[in-house]
Amino acid sequence: MQSKINNVMQKFNFQEQSGSLQYWEYKQSGHRGRLTVVDQLFVSSRNQRGLREYRNRCLKKKVSVGPDTEVDQEYLAGLAAQKKVAFERTSCDPDQILGQLVVPVFSYQGADEKLIGVIELTTFFVKESYEEDFNQIQSLLQVSCFSSQLYGLINNLIYQLTFYRSKTCSSLTFFKLDTTAEN
Repeated sequence: MQSKINNVMQKFNFQEQSGSLQYWEYKQSGHRGRLTVVDQLFVSSRNQRGLREYRNRCLKKKVSVGPDTEVDQEYLAGLAAQKKVAFERTSCDPDQILGQLVVPVFSYQGADEKLIGVIELTTFFVKESYEEDFNQIQSLLQVSCFSSQLYGLINNLIYQLTFYRSKTCSSLTFFKLDTTAEN
């Protein structure tokens, strides 16, 4: 599974923009879980100080998620894991320093959905929208899922990510993951 995530991240095209991708691995303990980037792949398009500083803060943080757990809003990956939808932080927030897109990653066994982690894109220059990046990550995940031995038994599932955007500019918008079985 880890090699598939690494493959997705290494194939991501930053479109000549300054950014980084990191994978927050989800580890469950009872009804609670935590996310960590320790020992996980980190890919950066450029060596930017702000991106390095953010990565170093993340290396020291373990984000708790689960029922009745208040998620630290500074670490958007925790919110994505908690709500099971992707979120973005955009230029609509004048105080936003780094732009972000976080996409929860699931494995499926039959109809059972299991959170395995969160892919986080952080950009040095905040974008108006991360829809294109979201679509790129979605496509890379789909290719990886359909080629995985784990998914060989359930390759009749369609992974469809639907983009939801509020009508007014919001600094925090979300993308919803929909799964539909095809006969």
